Order: sequence, then structure tokens, then C-alpha cells
Amino acid sequence: MRLMRRPTQGGPPQRVLEEPFDNFLDFKCPAKPGAACVLSGRGAGKQMLFSSLDPVRGQGDRIAKIEMKTV
Repeated sequence: MRLMRRPTQGGPPQRVLEEPFDNFLDFKCPAKPGAACVLSGRGAGKQMLFSSLDPVRGQGDRIAKIEMKTV
């Protein structure tokens, strides 16, 4: 799975990050300019990991980790 960005000034798309499809990546960015984006994905076992996401540098520091339980 690949996350790309396109510069606002134009030009070719650029890769932000790439992960195996198994890691199930998703991201959310608030509408407010300058606010942080959050990247979520599956970790080892049944963990869900949340990290900061910079559109230029890619994945940043981990924000949280949740253990998923099966019912």
C-alpha cells in the first residue's frame, strides 16, 4: 500500500510512505490548516498503532497503541 502526495505547485507525485497491504493503513487529516494528521495501522498480533503523519516526511512518532480483543 502506497501513500502519495502531489506538490501544490505542480509536478510529479511523490511517495510519502509504503507498507505491506497486511498492515491496513489509514490516515485522517483535520480540515484546519497546520493541524496534525494521524496514521493508523496494524502492528504485531492484534495491535492497532497510531502515529503522527507528516505529508513530506511520512510516518512520525507513535501516539498510541491499542490491543484489540476478539469477541
